Amino acid sequence: MKKPREICAAIGALVKAPALCIAFFSALAFVGFVCWPIELFAHFRVQYAVLLAMAIPYLLYLEYSRLNRLYLASCLVALIANIAVVALASTSFGSATSNQAQAGATPLSLLQFNVNSSNTNYPAFDKLIERTKPDIVCVEEVSEDWCEHLKKLKKTYPYQSLQARDDNFGIGILSKYKVVQESREPIGIAGVPTMFIDIFLPAKPEPTGSGEKKIQVIATHPPPPVGASYTNMRDVQMHEIAKRIAQSQKLTILAGDFNCTPWCYIFTDFIKESGLLDSRLNKGIQPTWPAMLPYMLIPIDHVLMSPAIKCTERSVQEDCGSDHLPVLCKFTL
Repeated sequence: MKKPREICAAIGALVKAPALCIAFFSALAFVGFVCWPIELFAHFRVQYAVLLAMAIPYLLYLEYSRLNRLYLASCLVALIANIAVVALASTSFGSATSNQAQAGATPLSLLQFNVNSSNTNYPAFDKLIERTKPDIVCVEEVSEDWCEHLKKLKKTYPYQSLQARDDNFGIGILSKYKVVQESREPIGIAGVPTMFIDIFLPAKPEPTGSGEKKIQVIATHPPPPVGASYTNMRDVQMHEIAKRIAQSQKLTILAGDFNCTPWCYIFTDFIKESGLLDSRLNKGIQPTWPAMLPYMLIPIDHVLMSPAIKCTERSVQEDCGSDHLPVLCKFTL
């Protein structure tokens, strides 16, 4: 009968090649800006870290040799690098992202959801709305059928800006508060609409209450990075939106399926250019896609806000039939 050490050594020999591949993918992820196939490796850093953490204990039992030690060191470095990148993208480290609601501040809640144009589970969506009661709902992949269903919510959301499409780029925003300005524009070169609305939040009673506040809400859905052309379309769209936000200097909340993770180069560039903050900071990874493959989930559905807006709560909601999971955020202004 084999001893435990011999069993671990045998397992280590089997996992050595896959572990080295993962370490190589982790290194490639740092140069994702070079071309779109390489960029795809950047989205799965959490999975890389988990697999490497599982493999390293077995690699410790490999026969001692310079080559095996090099294998082990490479995997350790890759593990640390993946953890560091994810941590840096998920933690504010003392920057201005307080979760504390200020006295007299105006509360606001927003639900972000890529409904999936082929999804017909409308009752699950209605139950989600009834349970979470968001003030604003941003939706992507709005088909004609989804558009008709959303219009049935007029009693709850009297202000609706919807654009249905027969592809996966229909979009909409539902609001309980009066929309004072709206526009639907094909930002960038993809020709897909981005939704802009301005709303006034009601003033709170004196003496502790705040006055009426105007806020800009944006919903967007760039193309997925499934080729050089689509990746370029996504990047151009995000750069153009970032410039628009920076120039407007409005209090802004941006929500959407960005088709990129927080450790992707375009997301980092967007944060720098727009000046917005990620609502995920200090609240965990909160992955949202693909809902049907829980071990492959990555965070590509985002809600960003101006630094003056505080995100007090953020949570991923239950599956409602889409390949994306909904995200609920609560703010104070």
